Amino acid sequence: MELKYFLGPDGLMELLSMMDENEAPQIEIIEMIKRLHIPGYEHARLHFDEAISDGAFEPNTRPGFYPTRDINATLEWLKKQNRA
Repeated sequence: MELKYFLGPDGLMELLSMMDENEAPQIEIIEMIKRLHIPGYEHARLHFDEAISDGAFEPNTRPGFYPTRDINATLEWLKKQNRA
């Protein structure tokens, strides 16, 4: 299926259904949900560790499950690094 198939509420429901039916590894589906449905996550996801190391934000959640404020802090950090 094309990636766009999983966008929007119906796409999210399809991903959740796939997870419920064990059609793919749960960790992969969770990552797809974050990448498709969490604003800014796709752009920030590869930079969290570096942004944390540089003091852009202090994580207080499990790695990879950052709230919007931490995602936004990472995106702002990227802008300051001229990497946005």
